[in-house]
Amino acid sequence: MAINPENVANITKEAYSALKSKALGGVSKESAQNAISEAVNKAVRLGEEAVGKVQQEMQALRNKTAQEIAEMTSQKDAFVFQAKHDAAQQIQQAKQEAAEAVKKAKATKSAERMLPNGHKEVRSVNKNGAVMVKEYNEAGQLLKSNVTTLDGTIRRTSYNPVTGEPVKTFTNTSGKDMLIEYKQYGQHKISQVNNKKVKPQKPTLVSQTRPEYVKTEFYGERGMKFDRIYSDGSKETITRVTNSDGSRVERTELVRFDKDGNKVYDKIIWDTNSSREHIYKDNITIAKRVHKDNKGTIYKSETKSVYDPNTNNRVIVKAKSTDGLSTTTYKALKDEFGFYTGKYEAKTTYPKVSGMQPYINEVESKSVPHIC
Repeated sequence: MAINPENVANITKEAYSALKSKALGGVSKESAQNAISEAVNKAVRLGEEAVGKVQQEMQALRNKTAQEIAEMTSQKDAFVFQAKHDAAQQIQQAKQEAAEAVKKAKATKSAERMLPNGHKEVRSVNKNGAVMVKEYNEAGQLLKSNVTTLDGTIRRTSYNPVTGEPVKTFTNTSGKDMLIEYKQYGQHKISQVNNKKVKPQKPTLVSQTRPEYVKTEFYGERGMKFDRIYSDGSKETITRVTNSDGSRVERTELVRFDKDGNKVYDKIIWDTNSSREHIYKDNITIAKRVHKDNKGTIYKSETKSVYDPNTNNRVIVKAKSTDGLSTTTYKALKDEFGFYTGKYEAKTTYPKVSGMQPYINEVESKSVPHIC
């Protein structure tokens, strides 16, 4: 151990603590001698330790050539250098792992799911918090994309799945609601819209299947069916039924499905200008019928039915019929427990020019028009 100022201070402190004060002040001769003796002994011990350390180092170098001494020094320096190098590598590796973890956390994440209609939806979130949702049909063709940024702005685009080109885009990224309509040859139209009043974009027809022959319910008829595919993933199936020789269309049947494959509408139009249609929405079915008799009188009827869990059947809750001379509306009645009674309140009205007053009566369900 080297004798440095700190060691000298410690010796002085120990010597001072060995002094004993007299009753009337000062220190005793004995305590002064003891303090001096302690200081000298302490200095001697430190000196011996320092000399011993030097002797040990000299002994290790005794009989060593200058080359060997240089090699020992070099090995010692190399060991220190390697230790520092290994520490630096570990620090660098830790930094790289941390950077990779941050990069992975910020990387774009995506998830896929199959929709009930067979389409695939791909949802992605990038490092800036923007969410993009894309929908592809069974053939892998892009139908639409919807991008929502972290600040809430949106950009919705529908595509022609055949060409892959965009059809329309709605966006409010500029602070205004804008509609972009893409035309041919790279042209497009940009217009500002009121998003609160704007109607949903009407899907555009993007493809049509090849017509094929189908069997019909009646003997002697011939059916030709084809599908129309729209930009929002919805589909229409159209069947045109002709007579046996194909010279006249007897009726046209149309069935419409939403993007999830659920039937939302159907209609049949006969060659007699009569028609029947159904609108399906959630638990409600609205049926309409138009019939023209041989005298040219047109009869119209409409019903609204819902599923009744109490009877496990569909119940017509409202109905309306007219023959041009009068109009009758029907409303289903319930009892005090909320069950449908099978009775209806019927209100019949007449044109004002007739001068006839409306009247209300109660009828049974068999009097209510039922549309198949």
